[in-house]
Amino acid sequence: MPSKPMCRRNKQRTILKDALIGVTGAAPCVGVILVPSDHSLPTYAIHFAPGDDPLATFHDLFAARNTPLGHLPRINLTGYRAVLCGAENLPAYEADENWLLSELWRAMGRYGVSTVQYVPGPNAHVDREGNVYWTTPDMVDTTNY
Repeated sequence: MPSKPMCRRNKQRTILKDALIGVTGAAPCVGVILVPSDHSLPTYAIHFAPGDDPLATFHDLFAARNTPLGHLPRINLTGYRAVLCGAENLPAYEADENWLLSELWRAMGRYGVSTVQYVPGPNAHVDREGNVYWTTPDMVDTTNY
């Protein structure tokens, strides 16, 4: 089903005081924010479009690998929780979205993410403490979320 091997739109960082990290513009797309229980660890925000491959993306970001600078161990996401947004239920994208959500669920499970929250809209952000913030522009209808 994937037309692309992986999504390349991702951010990772330890969130600074009074800053937010997140995903915007996820309508038929799916945004996922991986929030650590230990706030000294990085938070990851990934924007998946229909056709992206979540498992390949998680493998590329989090699997153990050798690099020119040495071996990078697998990143353990156990204890992380996921905040999802987007996945607007549009008939034109229904099959792609269903596949994307099922593969995202499988990828999160494989890497130890067990808790999921859903924001019914196209934008979601978290702060340093893991509090969730979301907005929906006035012109966006949330009926299909």
